[in-house]
Amino acid sequence: STQSTWGFFFSDTSTSMTVRLLLFFFFCIFSLASCLTKQQKTKLVRLPEYSTFSPQPCPCPNASLCDNVQVVHNSEIFGFDGTSWRDYPLDVVTTIAWGVSDPMLVCAAHANGVRLIAGAPSPIPLSPDRSVRAKYIQQALEMVVGLHLDGITFDYEDPIAVGDPRSDYYTRLVEETTEAFHSALPGSQISVCVAWSPDDIDGRGGYDYLALSRGSDLLYVMMYDTQSQVFGRCVASANAPLSVVQRGISRYLQLGISAANLVLGVPWYGYRYPCLHGTSAQAEFCPLPLVPFRGVNCSDAAGTEIGFAQISAVVDNNSIEVLWDNSTQSVYFNTYNATEDTVYQWWFDTPDTLALKYSYAKSVGLRGVGPYTFSDLDATGETTHNPKAPAEARAMWDALAQFRFSHPDSSSTRRRTGGR
Repeated sequence: STQSTWGFFFSDTSTSMTVRLLLFFFFCIFSLASCLTKQQKTKLVRLPEYSTFSPQPCPCPNASLCDNVQVVHNSEIFGFDGTSWRDYPLDVVTTIAWGVSDPMLVCAAHANGVRLIAGAPSPIPLSPDRSVRAKYIQQALEMVVGLHLDGITFDYEDPIAVGDPRSDYYTRLVEETTEAFHSALPGSQISVCVAWSPDDIDGRGGYDYLALSRGSDLLYVMMYDTQSQVFGRCVASANAPLSVVQRGISRYLQLGISAANLVLGVPWYGYRYPCLHGTSAQAEFCPLPLVPFRGVNCSDAAGTEIGFAQISAVVDNNSIEVLWDNSTQSVYFNTYNATEDTVYQWWFDTPDTLALKYSYAKSVGLRGVGPYTFSDLDATGETTHNPKAPAEARAMWDALAQFRFSHPDSSSTRRRTGGR
């Protein structure tokens, strides 16, 4: 069973730690492969990478830096992926999710009051049995404490229909996790990643978003991949149109969720879409091949996710004119591949288009904003061999800084007790 499997990896037996860790690694790979096969999911999946789940000695010269962060940030810059953390302005960031790739990040982040949170360990037990949930929570807590982290983020995205009891089990798990972490680790943070709208996105209409917001510290609204199911004309479009951002956030607020519990997640990546043969290289609209996702024939799975720095390098190195789309408040451009005889249309966000989203988030009083992912920039220009990349990365960070430091009550205070 799943529970006996977890017990083996976390038990105190004579089995060598090295052997158990290797077996755990292959177990995770097998579980992920099985999951993707069952869902027949074609969209690109990005997952956090953990070097180990075993307890680690404090890597910091000052051992107090391995204590969890106690600062409460009234304005959050919450994003994913600590891979290239040495390029991040840690005076701007407040939370790095999936920030466990380098133990030395613990020292640098905590010295700046930045929280590091792990992804909730998989598989997530949507069980009616409280003892099953309690065992999972204890294992997650041991992992966080052992790696000197500050909490976890839940990112469960499977379809749950209205009336499905798994919705209640998920809510209970989040509530109980938050309670346990706040009690054992005051100052810790539990967040939940949610769809760009509560309105049955990708079959997730059964989630109790209001209860999830009340049972956690933050909801990270994944305002990207909004074309995952296209019910209208099957053409390429923006990853996160401004009108969709406004609609999605307003719907969460209409549920009674406090703006102070919401973080607007934004894409630091875009899409390259192959247009149907016969599309002109100057075409405004790019008809797409039908690639279904969860029962809908047209989806952004027809395209390929590409990070901001890589897209910018294509633009800069080829002197491409980037076009403005007024309806989505986003930008795009076309390229032609002669070998494939195919026109591609690229959609992405820039510091200017993101600033519009950040401004909206500020206007409705959201707790924070932040990207998926921090590592989609090239702060040195070495990865993309683009001399303009460092300046473009700085512009992306500056837009975030503008949100945080011009945000009302953007100062930080010390947390005196556990709890939210």
